[in-house]
Amino acid sequence: RYFVSSLARLNNNADQLLPKAKLALKQSGLKLPSVNPFDNNLAQAIELVQAIEHAIAICQMHLPAEEYTRPAPRAGNGIAAIEVPRGTLWHEYTVADDGTITFANIVTPTAQNLYNMQEDVRKLVPQLLKLPKETIIIEIEKLIRAYDPCFSCSAHFLEVNWV
Repeated sequence: RYFVSSLARLNNNADQLLPKAKLALKQSGLKLPSVNPFDNNLAQAIELVQAIEHAIAICQMHLPAEEYTRPAPRAGNGIAAIEVPRGTLWHEYTVADDGTITFANIVTPTAQNLYNMQEDVRKLVPQLLKLPKETIIIEIEKLIRAYDPCFSCSAHFLEVNWV
């Protein structure tokens, strides 16, 4: 199952956690690997402990400031991926000779997780059908928010048409 998120990173890299983050993982009771989207919020909390611990270590290094030299513009195309809080962000750019960006393509973590969100909602709904409509909506919203979609997606994502 393909998905990008804090949970995906923990599934693949839990052995690389710093000591306090390892302790947080142990104390959380989270069992890895996990593909349960509701575990993503817990994974985010563990990553927050990791980030704080890493930031403290960097601050204690007292690295000297490096001088920055702005590169001369040139034409080219580049594609890269970077881990961001919500998952892997893919981005591609084409640049003209003068440094102007002439093409950009960004694939967000929310877009990459959309299929799984839809499939998980399809699996969850039959389990909820005997509950009140209000409860069904709340549970579906909790599932979708567990994927941590971007703010605009999380605020306007669910319209229920009862039949």
